[in-house]
Amino acid sequence: MGTISGPVLVTHPFHPLKGKKIAAVYRRNNWGEDRVMYLARSDKRPRSIPTSWTDIVPEDEFRRISRGRAAFRAVDLVELSAVIERLTAGLPKRRRS
Repeated sequence: MGTISGPVLVTHPFHPLKGKKIAAVYRRNNWGEDRVMYLARSDKRPRSIPTSWTDIVPEDEFRRISRGRAAFRAVDLVELSAVIERLTAGLPKRRRS
């Protein structure tokens, strides 16, 4: 955490700044997450992005191995399944025709 010198590359595949370098100002824990703070080029207002969406953090093993061949990580699909299970727990079962 603290001051960062030099640009930071945005690596998240769905972020609008993917592949672009941002002038990071500092790194801090915001909202319980490690984030990079930077000034937006458009209006010079402070913005933040998770460090895991930049090249500050080493590349995620899943992304490195899959190289875009898999849309979702298994751990994320398991979590999604658990969320769906919780949301539908009280609903009546649908009959299949």
